Amino acid sequence: MLKDDLNNLYDEIIKNIDKKEMQLSKEKIKSLEIVKVEYRESKIIRIESREIELLEVNSESKLYFFNDTVNKIAIYQDIINYLQKEFKFNVYQAKEALRQLTFYILENHFNKEIYLSKNKIVSLFILDLETKNKITYKITGSLEGIFIKEEIKTRFFSLRKQVENDILKDNKLFIYSNEMQKKNPSVMLEFFYESSNINEAQKKYRAFLDILRLYKTSSLYFVQCIYEPISILKRCQVEQTRKNMFPVFKNFFLREDINKFEKFYQFTSKKLEYIEIENSPLKYSLKNFAECISLNMPNEERIAKIISVLESLLCNSNERNNKKELLKTRGGVVISLFNIKSNTVKNDIHVGYSIRSNYFHGSITNSDKNTIEFCKTLVNYTRLVLVLFIQLFQVCDKIDLINLIDNIKNDNNKRKILKKLVNQNTYICK
Repeated sequence: MLKDDLNNLYDEIIKNIDKKEMQLSKEKIKSLEIVKVEYRESKIIRIESREIELLEVNSESKLYFFNDTVNKIAIYQDIINYLQKEFKFNVYQAKEALRQLTFYILENHFNKEIYLSKNKIVSLFILDLETKNKITYKITGSLEGIFIKEEIKTRFFSLRKQVENDILKDNKLFIYSNEMQKKNPSVMLEFFYESSNINEAQKKYRAFLDILRLYKTSSLYFVQCIYEPISILKRCQVEQTRKNMFPVFKNFFLREDINKFEKFYQFTSKKLEYIEIENSPLKYSLKNFAECISLNMPNEERIAKIISVLESLLCNSNERNNKKELLKTRGGVVISLFNIKSNTVKNDIHVGYSIRSNYFHGSITNSDKNTIEFCKTLVNYTRLVLVLFIQLFQVCDKIDLINLIDNIKNDNNKRKILKKLVNQNTYICK
């Protein structure tokens, strides 16, 4: 019954649009359609586009059309009554839903390039009504710091080169702005997420980026993200990065990464949710880690910040003295689990700690270690430790874990216990 009534309402709206088209005040909105894209080493080097015009009925005209015309269509009141009875809407909610539907039909009618059929619009509207507490969002993010050689499709997300010829066909709200051309992001991440609100969808997206950062050392960040609800009643939102970001550490996501990443995701995603719920200090370590590998800053500052993150993981808050030695010893033990020589780790942490001390006291370290490559080494050590602590969250308390690490030197059995704990509860990619 509802579907038939909505189809009739749609037909009546279209008839009245045709009758009153001259009375509807429309504005031309200029946009760009991508025609051709050239790449070199996975980066865009040239874009050809053509300017297109989209027609948009202005807000006053849309509202006048709804109040003066749609309200008087015979089937309109029947649908209002049905929404009140079957979906427990009050009068205001029911009228607001039909107002949004009318506006959507108006926008759709005047733009043939983004046109949706009557059946599609009616089906979307009914889906909105039936799932009013849960909306599926199509989340499309323009990312920097990660590269692909070919399109990547998995069960729950896809990665593709930043600009493809079909972008405006499947996503009417995507605009390749001058700002985006200047920043030139490398890939587009796309996935779908069912959520009760936009804030939850944004949290899910940021958590997904955290997991990608932790999978491989990468200065991953988004330039622009579009949260497009598969909905008529909900509106799209666009978010852009405002911070001074720079992709210092770049990495490729290859086809052979798919299975490994999906397993890594399974080990990590729920733990990040628990860390957020319990307000664990680990969430601050994760936030600081993401910032110090993605923000634009001098090497000395980056090394200082990454050593601080490592210190927050491997030292307890009540340990005030001899932190440098504690950090070296514990770091050597934990990172040696990943087949990296303990003495190499200790020496690198020693140098990094010295660079941090000099930086904080206003001195510059003249060292062949004060390079971006050495910085990447420390970042990778910190990534491994951070992932270990995240995946062992709720399995082993931080204090107990540090005690276990401290006792390994004098008790070989403790090393076996730690290895077993790690092997059974973690999946970490070097």
